[in-house]
Amino acid sequence: MRLHNLAIEASWAAKDAGLPPRVAVDLVSRNIERILEIYPDDHDDRKRDFVVYEGDPLEYGASVVVAVDGDDGAVVSCWPESD
Repeated sequence: MRLHNLAIEASWAAKDAGLPPRVAVDLVSRNIERILEIYPDDHDDRKRDFVVYEGDPLEYGASVVVAVDGDDGAVVSCWPESD
């Protein structure tokens, strides 16, 4: 699953399982980390990676504007890319 597909996965989860939007987004973000044991429960939330979408991430056409690596605060993806 790629970063840009997470919103689509969350949207499918919301629709197919009847999940509220927040629960669907958590399923493909913070909760998936716990399910896969990527981060322990006591992981510092301030160091999480995060993504900013243009529009509602659960609606078709929403796009990732910026993605930030929580460990060092570096922008790892930005759209549109600047020269």
